[in-house]
Amino acid sequence: MVRAISLFIILMIFWIMLSGQVNIWKEKKAAHGPVSAHHGEKGENPGHHEKERELNTGNLYLLGCGVFCCALVTYIAIRKKILDQEGLPLHLAFGMLLYFPWLLWQILLSNLDVAYRVWHPSRPISPRFLSVPFETKTDLGTVVYCNSITLTPGTVTVSVDNDNKELLIHALSDKAADGLLAGTMHEKVKKLEGSR
Repeated sequence: MVRAISLFIILMIFWIMLSGQVNIWKEKKAAHGPVSAHHGEKGENPGHHEKERELNTGNLYLLGCGVFCCALVTYIAIRKKILDQEGLPLHLAFGMLLYFPWLLWQILLSNLDVAYRVWHPSRPISPRFLSVPFETKTDLGTVVYCNSITLTPGTVTVSVDNDNKELLIHALSDKAADGLLAGTMHEKVKKLEGSR
């Protein structure tokens, strides 16, 4: 039940971020007529307006649609029994906060390396395929590792051999290949999934 509620909340936050439809009230200016110097009497002071709020039915409808859609997706996830540790990996949330900054830094460094190689007059690239062993314990850990490799410019995961526990990787340069064979990313992913 905790996973279902968490999924619904995550979906609603994502929906609100994308749609921006959260304001169900709109202000309506209501004129009360001219007001005199005597408090509460109508007189010669035109333009006195008091703001009133009314329901914004357009935004209320859109917000209702968002709640319905998020509830429907949550219901389908429950019925299909995909709200497990792999389908909604809440246990990785804290570890991802530490892993993502490191991965973003690696992506930046690899971007700079690839840009250098592409713009260098002699184009110092040496593309090749290599097999990289992996020891992740879960399918989710393998997916995170493969996606991390592919997100890093200069390397692409081509295939996964679960029987022999090897990844087929295409690397743009020897430096990129050596970086993968060194195993730093692999160790970070193993630590993230908790199989270390």
